[in-house]
Amino acid sequence: MGRYRQAARERLAVSETPPVAVPLLRVTALQEQPRRRAGLEFTRNPRDLAPSDLGGGLAAGLRLAMLVEDPQLKVELVEHGEGGETRAISAEELADLQALLGAEAARVDPAAPPTPDAPAAEPVASGPVDAAPADKPKPSAHIPKA
Repeated sequence: MGRYRQAARERLAVSETPPVAVPLLRVTALQEQPRRRAGLEFTRNPRDLAPSDLGGGLAAGLRLAMLVEDPQLKVELVEHGEGGETRAISAEELADLQALLGAEAARVDPAAPPTPDAPAAEPVASGPVDAAPADKPKPSAHIPKA
């Protein structure tokens, strides 16, 4: 068997090792009506969220804080393992999250920290900005004679 075929089989082989447990959030609305928060809708039926459901970076942390601080939502951490136990996020964990978010927001832009719906803009490059579209050639000062 060729080495490429062997490498392909190894890539497709199923691992015997179980996947690493990733804690999820379980969010439940405490009222009959659906509750929208952090761009997501919650009902009385528990909704499990993976970390990727909150986005990435500072915006994900802000969304998490919005969910945890909302008194109309019950937010629990789901520990995967035996029994899939849940636990509430402690006041100490929330305080740590808020301190981390505050420090990160101040580091990113002290004058206008990002919100969950409008994450921080990319840093602006110094120097002149070329406004010509990439698909159209830039006008040239030199016109060749035909």
